[in-house]
Amino acid sequence: MFEFKKSPDFRENFKRVFSERCVEKYSRDPKDLDYHELYDVLGTMVRDYANVLGKKCKEEVKENNNKQLIYFSMEFLIGRLLSTNLFNLNVLEDVSAALKEMGIDYDVLKEKEPDAGLGNGGLGRLAACFLDSIASLSLPGHGNCIRRFAMENRWSSRTPGFRKASLGKSANQTILSLSAFTEIQRLTATQSREK
Repeated sequence: MFEFKKSPDFRENFKRVFSERCVEKYSRDPKDLDYHELYDVLGTMVRDYANVLGKKCKEEVKENNNKQLIYFSMEFLIGRLLSTNLFNLNVLEDVSAALKEMGIDYDVLKEKEPDAGLGNGGLGRLAACFLDSIASLSLPGHGNCIRRFAMENRWSSRTPGFRKASLGKSANQTILSLSAFTEIQRLTATQSREK
């Protein structure tokens, strides 16, 4: 698994591992893949690293018996995450430059990511902003979406399903619903006083 951590030899290591992953998945060199396949390889690399970090967070929370914010919403309009994740890992420029050295335009590649919006309105954007706030404050937490949207005959309909987006550090569970959104202010203030 490739670690997306800044280092003097990051670009060379990234190019080597990226090329290996292209061959492992598609039996071809990166120069022979289309941008959908290149996006798939890069997205999988980032996802794998995020999963390892997520496991470490869960273990840390369990070990320290911390609390966790869990946000339930019918919608999460989180948008595209590849560039956001690479930016948050502080390697977006390095990945873009390494791909350019390989003859791959990152701007074209990132456009292959589908929008991960789950919903169609303001509540979904609010939920996404809430999760961004949890992550920005380095609070342990994640969001749960209890329904998925599907388009049927040009109408949006809710279908049974479950989605989960984990962020930040993890933890014992304090549950927040849409109706309890203002409770965040209290929790944040309490956490600030305890520091």
